[in-house]
Amino acid sequence: MTDIDAARAAKRELVKRFAGDPRVSGIGISGDAAHLVIKVNLVNAQEVPEDLPLKVFGFPVDVEEVGRIGAH
Repeated sequence: MTDIDAARAAKRELVKRFAGDPRVSGIGISGDAAHLVIKVNLVNAQEVPEDLPLKVFGFPVDVEEVGRIGAH
């Protein structure tokens, strides 16, 4: 499995866990080929899910407040 494949698996794991959580706006992959991170976008940085891990499958989890995301 390549690093990007492993990062995609880590992303899928977090999506499974937090898909219905209203505090989470989205989950993606960020960084460069040598330093991939799983990015969790939050509605409010003060409301981080208590069970959000610091790492998933060895990839660091980066949290950013982006607000609510929706269609325009």
